[in-house]
Amino acid sequence: MQKEKKSMKRLMIILVVLSAFVLGMACACADEADFISDWANTESGLKADIVKAEGGLNIAVESYFGEPLYYWQYTAAWDEGKNALVATGGSKTVVVWENGGRSFGETVYTDGSAEFTLNEEGQLVWADLKEDAGKDQPMVDIGSFEGTWTHDNVSIKITWSDLFYDVWITWPQSKTEEDSWMLRAIYDAENKALNGYGTKTHMEYNENGDVVSAEELNEEVNAEFTIVEEGKMNWRDDDEGIDEMIFELQPDS
Repeated sequence: MQKEKKSMKRLMIILVVLSAFVLGMACACADEADFISDWANTESGLKADIVKAEGGLNIAVESYFGEPLYYWQYTAAWDEGKNALVATGGSKTVVVWENGGRSFGETVYTDGSAEFTLNEEGQLVWADLKEDAGKDQPMVDIGSFEGTWTHDNVSIKITWSDLFYDVWITWPQSKTEEDSWMLRAIYDAENKALNGYGTKTHMEYNENGDVVSAEELNEEVNAEFTIVEEGKMNWRDDDEGIDEMIFELQPDS
């Protein structure tokens, strides 16, 4: 009988320890840093940008499918009890595309609030507490690569194109010649790398800047881009013999 009591006691201790471990794992599933990235739902056309700001985080959510298009802005703080970003001061604005550019139209409201969490798949869940605009539209991590990046006279322009990134690289060889890359790129969230595939072309121009010749040098480019620190990106390309070339993000790009 005494042995049975001791065995039961040991079992209870083990169960308590395991429960504490499981709960600890559940509570540690996310922190503020896990949210700082760009996120997208390519089926519904939602994109969210989350960046570190003084005193918290700035969050922008944009719809890029359908009509009208909207843009939401929040300031957020990490709530450890909820394991979530709690956002207040939210505004919703109509997005207007005209003359090839984006501008903002009517402000719909300025009293929005929301909570942002990560689900079991690591997707961003937007709980819009004003209109429930983000219901059933989880977003996947697509990294933070948009903008113009430069290294000496080499320039990389990266834009989000609804389903993937478009990458343009220009590398001047002289006043009238340059090598240019056009890539489609997909983000690998597990390895935190943007993998680009496309072509490399050698371009020649006349004195007026018109193209006089274009020779394709590589039709199977395989390049990798990684963020090494805030505002700095590395380009790796085995075909070019490039293992490390650090680019800096240009302001307002």
